[in-house]
Amino acid sequence: MKEHKLRWIRLDNAAKIYPAARRRKWINVFRLSATLKEPIDTKILQSALDVTVKRFPSMAVRLRRGMFWYYLEEIPKAPDIKPDTCYPTSRMLFSDIRKCAFRVLYYENRIAVEYFHAITDGNGGLIFLKTLVAEYLSQKHRITLKNCSGVLDRAEEPTDDELEDSFLKYD
Repeated sequence: MKEHKLRWIRLDNAAKIYPAARRRKWINVFRLSATLKEPIDTKILQSALDVTVKRFPSMAVRLRRGMFWYYLEEIPKAPDIKPDTCYPTSRMLFSDIRKCAFRVLYYENRIAVEYFHAITDGNGGLIFLKTLVAEYLSQKHRITLKNCSGVLDRAEEPTDDELEDSFLKYD
């Protein structure tokens, strides 16, 4: 089996401020969630996350410190899902961000993803969540969902546009 070399990714211009501006009491994550009509099957959710992170190498990352700057490094595998706590969007410790810069949580019939601010904006986070939920429902109910309305094809490789720093392009 061919060994997959982990990619490293520069922080884009909008993301550079987050590691530099960290404070102990600063809430450094944002949260998006989806509520389903049935209880979450945790084994299927973990399997769906394992598939989904391969489609999002720019979000399935950990924060690393270089000689002069921070950068993101692709993680070798999906993080473990965790039960949700009674404190949503609790601060993500930097020791946790060095392992994975997002977390997937579940509670009863809700799937939530909390993202470290430097890895994506709300739109990218929503596309990740929708794609994760689509993969979850596909596996759970053995159905095929269309890739539309922000749901990406989990088997497809990401395009170069998805990995670029578009700040200079649209500024």
